Amino acid sequence: MELTKKWFWLAAGLASLGAVASYTAKPLIAQIKAALVQNVDEPGRNPYTSTVFFASDLFSSCTGLECRVNFAPVPVGKRLVATSLVGNIYVETPGVVGSTLLFPLGNALGGTTLSVPTLFQAGAASGVNIIGVNVQLTAYFEPGFTPEMVIDATNSISPHRNGLTEGTLTLTGYLVTP
Repeated sequence: MELTKKWFWLAAGLASLGAVASYTAKPLIAQIKAALVQNVDEPGRNPYTSTVFFASDLFSSCTGLECRVNFAPVPVGKRLVATSLVGNIYVETPGVVGSTLLFPLGNALGGTTLSVPTLFQAGAASGVNIIGVNVQLTAYFEPGFTPEMVIDATNSISPHRNGLTEGTLTLTGYLVTP
């Protein structure tokens, strides 16, 4: 009889231990798994930002009615997921921006080609119209390629006037492993 009681209490103890373990095992396993796995495609993990300034002068890629703006190249071994493009483009009055294209420099297979919308902002300053760019986008650029923006206008783009009409564009996003 004494031996039966010991076996009964031993079985009851093991059963209660098993019940407690079954409720706590799943969260514990999830915590261990979260510590061992990392998301390499997390947008905040490898941020990308490239700002360019441009004006029509001797040292620029802006020539008259067209301007080619090159952002920082995508590092080898990474793919760029571009998410935002903001900035200002100045065009001599009464000109406006006809078209803007964002694409990988030199090869259409190196990523996405997008037509970027622009917005005429209030009025003119120093004899130029201020054209705003504020676009949320999703564009992909392959490793080693350089994102380039081509701006076509109906008049001179960002004419150099004491630095007051220097165009600015900022491309942001994040880098992932392809």
